[in-house]
Amino acid sequence: MTRPPLVLAEQSARDNLMALMNANFGHLAEQKEIAMAGAIVAEAKKFPSLHEQYLARIVVPFDEAVRLAIRRGKETGEIRVDIDEDLLSEVLTSSVHALTSSQSLMGQDRELSIRRTTDLVFDGVAPM
Repeated sequence: MTRPPLVLAEQSARDNLMALMNANFGHLAEQKEIAMAGAIVAEAKKFPSLHEQYLARIVVPFDEAVRLAIRRGKETGEIRVDIDEDLLSEVLTSSVHALTSSQSLMGQDRELSIRRTTDLVFDGVAPM
């Protein structure tokens, strides 16, 4: 399980968040990766070193990039400053993860589904 480095471009917070969601969750189209990620999490107590590597290499860099995109969005006025960054990150990533790892996307455009979910969450935190 490898991921390309997560780099935020000089674009809108919405576009950065969409790119991050696609970079991290687009791989879930592969059943093998879904099973592997599930096994790593399920066996965390038996194999703590493997779980720590998974967190350090996959989860933490992604979480940090999402929070940075949210912070930038607050600085540019795209995201309300009163929004809790941790909560927004959790809502967005868990929603996209649930969508992309479920069977409900059978035959659907994964990128379009990620965009629609990201837009829905993002619209709720945009200034009025």
